[in-house]
Amino acid sequence: MLFSDDQIQGQQKTRWNSRFAFLMAMIGSAVGLGNIWRFNYVLYSQGGGAFLIPYITAIIVMGLPFLILEYGVGYHLRDSLSNILKRIKPYLEVVGWFILLIVFLILTYYLVIVGWDVIYLALSFFKGWGADPNMFFSNNIVVGGDDLNSITSFVLPMSLITILLWIVLWYTSCKSIDRIEKIVKSLIPLLFLLMAFIVFYSLT
Repeated sequence: MLFSDDQIQGQQKTRWNSRFAFLMAMIGSAVGLGNIWRFNYVLYSQGGGAFLIPYITAIIVMGLPFLILEYGVGYHLRDSLSNILKRIKPYLEVVGWFILLIVFLILTYYLVIVGWDVIYLALSFFKGWGADPNMFFSNNIVVGGDDLNSITSFVLPMSLITILLWIVLWYTSCKSIDRIEKIVKSLIPLLFLLMAFIVFYSLT
């Protein structure tokens, strides 16, 4: 036998059963708050439509080739990033760990931004931010803004929400691919519906 029963079960547990679910998961990892918030600002500040020329060029020249390479290598070697790079060249293993560290650091502040969204979503039902949303944000959510003197300030709502989001993320990550497939099949199409609603609402 090439594989033991445990290895076969492990491979089945970590394989996508649906191309649609895999596509939705990849779209979910690529499309985020940066696309909804940051891209619009950069597009506006860098000349509007003219910015799309270098942007699309960069996607074609660098983005797509690297994406194809990543998926191709991952599909062929079927291992973690650090192990894949180690199998290519042993000294590249540290690069894999460095990339994972960067992803983790991004996640630490990304969850905080999601926490802001969760709080504002709850407050939106009764406009709990009052007459001045900016002041409410500075005094109750961020506390101090970009003033490093307030870096030690403890904000109870944000702390609780952030802890809850970490628990949800950990719980979801521990589930099998089947469970994750069910999640992405429902949430990612919902994301597109919400974005379409936002665009329609902004145009009216």
